Amino acid sequence: MMSVVIPAYNEEAMIAKAAAVIGQLLDDRGIAHELIFVDDGSKDGTWTAVEQAAGQRSDVRGVRF
Repeated sequence: MMSVVIPAYNEEAMIAKAAAVIGQLLDDRGIAHELIFVDDGSKDGTWTAVEQAAGQRSDVRGVRF
């Protein structure tokens, strides 16, 4: 399994798109994967966006500092 670690600082607007695009690219190539978004103290709704993406996609995980 490939783990893709994606730093996310104030990226609320891009979490869902990044999860969809990266996830689809890996799915199309048959690569088992997980997408791990790392929120390092964002001031916007990044963490909420990560939680929503994780609720919609089984390959998304989140870490919050």
